[in-house]
Amino acid sequence: MSDTRVRTTIRLPKTLKNNVQQQALQMNISFQKLVETALQSYLSQKHQQNASQIITHAKDIGTPLDSLTREDIYAD
Repeated sequence: MSDTRVRTTIRLPKTLKNNVQQQALQMNISFQKLVETALQSYLSQKHQQNASQIITHAKDIGTPLDSLTREDIYAD
């Protein structure tokens, strides 16, 4: 991730902003750092969720053929 920072403006509900500021004070970090960390965590979790959804999709291909031998597959 790049260390380059860009300025942006967002609009938050006043109570949410106050809660974030309060949490940042309790954690002894800046408002900016808390918002950045929260966004990174959210995006990371979403990425992991999407990856697990892709991995867990499976199709039923019928009865397993556990008794196949090499000769069954590569018959001459």
